[in-house]
Amino acid sequence: MPTRWNTLPIELKGGRNEILPSIQQGEKQPGSAIYLINFEPSLKGGYRRINGYSKFDENVVPSTDSATQLLGVGFLDGEVIVPREGKIYSSTGSGWTEIATGRTQTTKHRYTKVNFDGTPVLIGVDGSNYPYSYDGTTFTNLTGSTDIEGTSHVVEFKDHVFYANEDLVSFAVPFTINDFTVADGAGNFRMPNHVTGMAVFRQRLFIFTEKEIKVLDGNSVTDFKLTSVSESIGCLHEDTIQEVAGDVMFLAADGLRLLGATDRNQDFANESASKNIQTLVTSFEATYDSFQSLVVREKSQYRIFGFNNYPRRVTRGWLGTQFEAANPNSLEWTELNGIKVYAALSEVYQSQEVIYFVGDTEYVYQMESGNDFDGEAISAEFRSPFYSMGDPTVRKTIYSVKTYFEAEGNFTGSLRLNFDQGYSDRVQPVSDTFAGSGGVKWNEFDWGGGSWSEGVSEGSNKVNTVGSGYSVSLEYLFTADQAPFILDTIFIEYSIEDRK
Repeated sequence: MPTRWNTLPIELKGGRNEILPSIQQGEKQPGSAIYLINFEPSLKGGYRRINGYSKFDENVVPSTDSATQLLGVGFLDGEVIVPREGKIYSSTGSGWTEIATGRTQTTKHRYTKVNFDGTPVLIGVDGSNYPYSYDGTTFTNLTGSTDIEGTSHVVEFKDHVFYANEDLVSFAVPFTINDFTVADGAGNFRMPNHVTGMAVFRQRLFIFTEKEIKVLDGNSVTDFKLTSVSESIGCLHEDTIQEVAGDVMFLAADGLRLLGATDRNQDFANESASKNIQTLVTSFEATYDSFQSLVVREKSQYRIFGFNNYPRRVTRGWLGTQFEAANPNSLEWTELNGIKVYAALSEVYQSQEVIYFVGDTEYVYQMESGNDFDGEAISAEFRSPFYSMGDPTVRKTIYSVKTYFEAEGNFTGSLRLNFDQGYSDRVQPVSDTFAGSGGVKWNEFDWGGGSWSEGVSEGSNKVNTVGSGYSVSLEYLFTADQAPFILDTIFIEYSIEDRK
């Protein structure tokens, strides 16, 4: 009797999952991953190898000591602003210009941008000195009130600039950044604990501490009203608060959470957004000294990075793609490896999203730029759950694995079968070469400008395999310097052997 071949189709989706046993995961969420490193769950479907980063300016930010930290990154109309060694520098990409000096060397700088009179102004705070402003020409120390000396967080809300200094929140006169005359509309209030962040969301100002969240409603000092959102959940770490896909994400004591605002006023759910990777996030939070987050708007992504004295190549982070607005269950997670971020920003400039960051080097980098990590190849891995094809007590022979992909260029890696949960007493097959090709679609030629549009090419790769077992996992590994690509769908050809 001839052997009957079967086909198992697998649509790749779901991201990293650690809460299901491997066999259950293969049955219930076959497209999810046991390991997913430096791939991003794509809004188009499948898993895409991430973009790299490159230097924003080939020149180092000036210093007298090459070991000193770059303390932040701001952006104003094409200029990147970076503090270092008590000085502040600006660059448009071809050399650094000193714009301020004489400030105390401090911790991380944070920024917000306002435009009250037609001129955009960047406001910076550093947790020690007075805040400062820069309009592209003039740098000014903001000394309007001693209450704001040492401010660590700043945000604009309802035409007021709010400064958080430990537990004291002060706001300036409307349409000003340095006038704190109470009679003209300035004021302040205290929070129960030190402020860890502020975020404007749906025309309301949310103020976070480690233990609670409060919200400020109203338009001016005459009707501002501070109420409680949560008295048991707060933002544990600064710089983890970001608005993404219609909600606000932050790192709480029990993982990453969404603010969970609903259509009803003052109704919040504070739902967990990282339950599929809960223990991994808990370990991540305990490993690093500080954190930085950012959003990639066009991809509906939230990214969070840990920072300490670990080498860059082993520094971890997490990336979550949100597929449905305000739905924490729609987030798909993947691990990031090899991107060391101390401070970062992402914003839209001239209709393009720009992302800049500083780490533990003397350079400023642009994320989502290039195919490598500033000249170093990106190592990426996808490992599927274990598939038992419906019955883990019957042996199967795997004949081939066909993988459909979309490629932005040629790529190569390896595919390896891992049988029976990788038990040490099982003989495992060797890796097979996995490769694909792609490039540019010639479909949008601009006859006036003479430029072709970049695109992707669809294709598939079939690897003939050797091996058998009761369950099987697929391991894809890529370490070469190459363009991004999407792993989309997998078909496994197999036969079921006689029961023993």
